[in-house]
Formats: sequence, structure tokens, C-alpha cells
Amino acid sequence: MEITDEEQELTDYAYDRLSLIVPWRILDKLVIQVQYVESEKLRTANGYISKHGKRLVFVICIRKRNDSKSKEIICHECIHIAQIVSGILENKKVFGGNQEDSIWRGDNYGPKDLYENPPWEIEAEVLAPQLKNLKHASRSYWYTSKSKKILSKWSWNQRLD
Repeated sequence: MEITDEEQELTDYAYDRLSLIVPWRILDKLVIQVQYVESEKLRTANGYISKHGKRLVFVICIRKRNDSKSKEIICHECIHIAQIVSGILENKKVFGGNQEDSIWRGDNYGPKDLYENPPWEIEAEVLAPQLKNLKHASRSYWYTSKSKKILSKWSWNQRLD
């Protein structure tokens, strides 16, 4: 299946947003693709990420929309990508099943815990609007005082340096 122009535009947007929160040495190794998926696959979610193997390959799957909500969903999923590449969020397959345990800051969360606002979702909900509104000036923007002030509020920022 070939990627649409709209999906490519959203993929470019995802890279742009990630460039604000992920160090360049990691960003250069990331492979990101945004894809539209049928709403049945999403159930109640607006989007999700799929990580492929141990490499830094992520597919951001979102419901097809023609509004600004798509960019908000992309930002939310970019927060999760940053959480994963910084090592504070891991997903582990449960032995003998297709469910995953999640490890957040060293604490294990089983599949049953995922229905009650897990902390990585709470963090993504808070940070995604900030990421959407963060201006991108240049590669050096990461180091400006304004970005440091905004990003210092983000609990995982220290792990990304």
C-alpha cells in the first residue's frame, strides 16, 4: 500500500515535533511513518504507535480526519515515542500470550492496569498540547532558554540529554 500525500505531510510533521524533544543523535536513527487505519482497529482510541522490533522504527496509526485533531494525535503519539526512546516506558510481551506488560519508570503495569489512566497516558495528555504549540526555530532551538524553560517541566526531559 502506497503512502498518501496527506500521510507524508503528517509524517513530516511528526519528525518536526520529535526534533524538538528528542536529541539529534537519536532522532537521526528514528524511522517514523504515519498511516491512516480503519476506525475498527482503533476502538475507542484516536491513535496508537507500533514499534517494530528492537530498532527505532515506529508507525503512528491514526483515524483519518480532516481537522486539526490529527496534529494533536500525532503530538500525543510523539510523546510516547520520546518516552520509549528515553527508556522510561517499555512494553514487554507477557509469556505465553499476546498481552503486553508496560514498565513505567521501573514499575510494572499489567494489562489490567492499562484501563485506569496509566501514568504515561496522563503525561502524554498534558504534554501533547504544549508540543503542538512549541515553535520550531532551528536545530539550536533545543538549547534556547525558552525551550529549556518549557521542557524542564517535562518529567522525562533529563533522560533525553
